[in-house]
Amino acid sequence: MTDSLRRKTRFTLAVGMRLCLVCMSAQILLPHRATAQVNADTEEWVSKGESLLAQEKQQPALRAGRVAAFGEAARRLAQQLPSIPETSGVYPVFLFRIGLYLYLSDASADAQVILSECQRHPQLGSATAVWKGQAIASHLRSFSGVRISAASDSGDEPSRTEGSVPEGGMRLWAHSSKGGIRPARRPAPETPFTAEEKSKLMSRLGPTRFPQSAQALAIKLLTPLGRPPVSALQGQVLIASLGKQEDAARVAEQLSAIQKRLWTELLHRSDKPPLIVVYANLDTDYSEESASALSLAVHGRPSAEREGYYSPLDHSVVLRKGILDENGKLYLGTAAHELAHALIDSDAPQTPHWLNEGIASLFEEQNEQGQPIDNYRLYELLVEQKATPTLSLRGLFSDNPPSNPRLRDALSRYVALWMFGSGDKNALQKVYTTFRSSPSKPAGPVVSAAMGVTVADLDEKFGDFLHSRKVHEVDARWGDIKPRELQPPSAPSRGNDPMMQQRQGPGPMMQQSTNSRNFPGQVAR
Repeated sequence: MTDSLRRKTRFTLAVGMRLCLVCMSAQILLPHRATAQVNADTEEWVSKGESLLAQEKQQPALRAGRVAAFGEAARRLAQQLPSIPETSGVYPVFLFRIGLYLYLSDASADAQVILSECQRHPQLGSATAVWKGQAIASHLRSFSGVRISAASDSGDEPSRTEGSVPEGGMRLWAHSSKGGIRPARRPAPETPFTAEEKSKLMSRLGPTRFPQSAQALAIKLLTPLGRPPVSALQGQVLIASLGKQEDAARVAEQLSAIQKRLWTELLHRSDKPPLIVVYANLDTDYSEESASALSLAVHGRPSAEREGYYSPLDHSVVLRKGILDENGKLYLGTAAHELAHALIDSDAPQTPHWLNEGIASLFEEQNEQGQPIDNYRLYELLVEQKATPTLSLRGLFSDNPPSNPRLRDALSRYVALWMFGSGDKNALQKVYTTFRSSPSKPAGPVVSAAMGVTVADLDEKFGDFLHSRKVHEVDARWGDIKPRELQPPSAPSRGNDPMMQQRQGPGPMMQQSTNSRNFPGQVAR
């Protein structure tokens, strides 16, 4: 009996161990099988796209199918991207393939975003960064569809426009219209981003090239703030907010129109613009508390006191301060500014800073026809002209701009406005497209050629342009912050103050993209 019992016990244990091994094997193999199935499905879409592409020349009607097939292949790869260790050589392989398939799905601007990150990836030279038997760096060099250059073509990291830079160790193009009006309050220093934090933000780039996954990510980031997030997609602009759905939809509609106009008319692109994710504060109280909460949720830093900013790490725009008033009016000057930075970063990331900032600030304030008009930045230049009658553009053009950031940004805007409003309406566009193809060209000769004046005459002609501006029209909207240096020697009596009369009457019409906004007890812009 005892031997029989022992045999039964050993048999039971053996069966039990085999069952455990089978279960464990199933648990291990199921994810691999699932991954293999995803990969197989992706490759099937790629094969379909390649087949359609080969036949498309003879059968143009196949284009829509080709676009859909490569678009689906790119989307599937982007879904897998977060599971790939970014420090591995496989990561740039995924980036390159996503970018390539985006390009083949006629989303070349989004392809540029991905491929630009691919060519900067630290593992680009890894032995595992290989696809179809060829190094990814080599694929990049031979890829002519998108304006990129492989990192391996130069001795160090490719240069990039730094914008108005690293507070908190994160490169941001930040626009604070308050900072341009009152003595700038320096934001409290922020802890620099670690390499891991930057990597986490940059890993969002793949999913945020597709509306569905971008929306899911945005909702996930905003959900911890305590109110149900809302989102709205219009064209290539996705709005994520904690406000009302109808307000989010209005912002998406207006920013989509601004995006299309900048992309086609100013940047001279005929393709579809990149998808931009905009996190918008639609509160009406304009509080720093809600602004900091939004920035913390999205990027882990409060970005204190800014109106808004663009982050190239995840290619998103954050409109921190409330852009909606109690009457439902939207104020989108900062939004237009940051949106321009995002588009330039997609189209020509090595654009000189002065031109990048000049274009971005150009449409902060517009008339009812959508044309840029003078704003408060003119005051900064007129004050400087009183001390230095001839303003020199040499420093601005040679990366040695004025140390005063408000003067620097004012110069950038008004040089852009000068070129935009010159006799040749394409002067600004000519300068931009020149730098897009040749970012290292000296700016003076490029601008002088576009404007039809000699390099020696640039400063004088620019000074004449400033003198021609109608300051009283700026005063009608911004006179309450006009510098003392520009006030008349003796003020007239208050009852007959022409400035007061002018401001009480109907002022010039401004689109909703103006920064101008009045609040009880303060002027916040």
